Amino acid sequence: MKSLLDKNPNRHLSAADLCDRCSARAMVETVMMPGNSLLWCAHHFAFFEEALDASGAAIRVDERPWYRQLSWARQSAYGRWRGDRQV
Repeated sequence: MKSLLDKNPNRHLSAADLCDRCSARAMVETVMMPGNSLLWCAHHFAFFEEALDASGAAIRVDERPWYRQLSWARQSAYGRWRGDRQV
């Protein structure tokens, strides 16, 4: 899929940005035509990624890698806090 990603995008998605298919937090923003964008949660983006690619959509913001790192950090901290094995 085409990407409009910059190394430092000027727009970041916030908790107020919700998926256009459901009410989950948006992780990806795609653009189909200039001025028209769609917000996707990670689940729905994965489900529709091939169709979006076929229709010529481009990714404007993709925060899935950042969220994976955050989730890993939370799991690691939770494991240390509980006294479980180190991750």
